[in-house]
Amino acid sequence: MIDLCAAQARLWLELKAVCGGGCFLRVCRDDGALWVSDAPRLAITPQAPPALTALGVACVLDGRSRLWRLDFTPERWDSETAGLPLVPPPLPACDAVHGAYALCRVLLAHPCELSAQPLGPLRRVLKAGPQGMEDVARLLREETALRLRQGRPVAHAAGRVLAAWLQEIERTDEV
Repeated sequence: MIDLCAAQARLWLELKAVCGGGCFLRVCRDDGALWVSDAPRLAITPQAPPALTALGVACVLDGRSRLWRLDFTPERWDSETAGLPLVPPPLPACDAVHGAYALCRVLLAHPCELSAQPLGPLRRVLKAGPQGMEDVARLLREETALRLRQGRPVAHAAGRVLAAWLQEIERTDEV
């Protein structure tokens, strides 16, 4: 399972070293990145430090806002998604997650290379966490249907994240 909170905590430690702790790091509000930070406004240089690249985090400077848009590098995305399920779990007993389950099945039925997939839906699912899974699934179903009608790749990796969460929900409900 991709632990976004742990990744953010490690990233925060590196950013504090760059700008002395006076910057912010928060989850990005749109699907274009995982996080944003004002570290370039406070650092001597707006260039990303090598320590972030070593963490598998890419930084893009937004010229208008002067914020870094931070995201996993392609290699880090590959690493983070490598152990996720490739097949959907059995139908969950909890009716409240059946919408997420349906989306999971559709996404997993259309595998493709991660580099060909839209990463926005994957980021959205990760940022929602288990508590927001059903709401995000509701929004992604329409987007996924449109992409399929257009013959474009879907966010297969987001389906893998959903499958992992659904498996976890079933394990915790059994106890």
